[in-house]
This record gives sequence, C-alpha cells and structure tokens, in this order.
Amino acid sequence: PSPHPLLDTARAYLGGRGLEGVALREIAGRAGVSHGAPLRHFPSLAALCSVVATQGFRQLYTDIAEAMEAAGPDGRDRLGASGQAYVRFAVANPGAYSLMFRPDRCDPIDPDLQAAHTSAPWYVIWDDHEVDNNYAGDQSQDQSVPAATFRERRTAAYQAWWEHQPVRLPAPDGADYQMRRS
Repeated sequence: PSPHPLLDTARAYLGGRGLEGVALREIAGRAGVSHGAPLRHFPSLAALCSVVATQGFRQLYTDIAEAMEAAGPDGRDRLGASGQAYVRFAVANPGAYSLMFRPDRCDPIDPDLQAAHTSAPWYVIWDDHEVDNNYAGDQSQDQSVPAATFRERRTAAYQAWWEHQPVRLPAPDGADYQMRRS
C-alpha cells in the first residue's frame, strides 16, 4: 500500500474499471476526499497516472529481480522465472499495468516515470512474421512476390523494429540488417 490514499484508490479504480472515463473527481470521491483535494498533490490526472505507472514499473522490476534470484544461476530458469513474474504482476495489478504502457495517459516529462522507463529490463526480439512467414534469404515464400518488393518490405520492418525497441545498435541501412551483437 502507498502512503497516499489517492494512489491506492486510483490503482483499485483503474484495476476494476480500466482507463476509459477515469477522472480525478471520481477518484477523489472514492477516496472520500473533496473534489479539489487531488489537485493539492497532483496538478492533473496525467500526473497522478504517472505516479501510479512509475510505482508499477518499480514493483515489476523488483518482482522480476527477486524471481530471477530465486531461480538460481541457469539462464533458462532465470528467463522463465522473469516471464512468470511479469505475468503474475500484470494479473495482480491490472490498474498499474494498464497505465505502464499507455504514455498518452501519463505526463511524458515526469522525471520519475522517465527514470523508470530508462531502467526497464527488456527482452528485445524479432518476429520475422512481420515480413513473411519464417523468411530466410532474399526471396519471399510466396513466389508471386518479386524479390525487390520483398526486400523493401523487410527493410521497412527492420526500420520499424529499430524505432520501437530500446536498442543501442546503429540504425538499419537496408534489408540486410543484423540484430545481434557482433
């Protein structure tokens, strides 16, 4: 539980009702405080949502770290434990979880939320189905797709992957991008 009852109420409210139609006035009423009370602590609904999301990220990271530690040194066991911890968190905390991946509902310049995002544990993967089903080489499995069209599609998919992942690799330059450390 949080030391701030508005945060506890917001998490419970979001967990039960979701993000649609949420308002500071509704959260204040459920917390048993006046309509204006939240504004003394949070300048906007987005600011309140940012704190809920930040706390959610911190708890998720703690849960994952503890699960990995308990799993021991084997990499596969640690990966499995981290995935299970992630799912347990999402199921147990639907209100916070719903905000954690909705930047449109939070304050994008909140420094605590930015720090939480920066410290996030990520599993960066590539799903080749974005280009073609299990492609390999320079030709689509669908023989009717010209090789040039296939390479354009693959180039666009690599660029989209790079733009939306927390990677520190050079930007893709064409259809022959390598998404691994050399």
